[in-house]
Amino acid sequence: MPHAVITGSTGGIGAEIAKILAQEGWSLTLINRSADKAEKQWQEMHQEFPALNGTTISADLMDTESIKRAAH
Repeated sequence: MPHAVITGSTGGIGAEIAKILAQEGWSLTLINRSADKAEKQWQEMHQEFPALNGTTISADLMDTESIKRAAH
């Protein structure tokens, strides 16, 4: 199964790419600043695509410390 890491997946082009890849059966890692938005998105996508695999990660990619915390 192919796997993709998508940043900023809760809106705009990131959200559309996540949907397309989920529909095509990709496993996804969604990285977003807002854990709440990411969890809501994941639940909605999982309802639409029950076979969806992957995870969400909360991180601000403009903040080095946030990246370090997310990597652990």
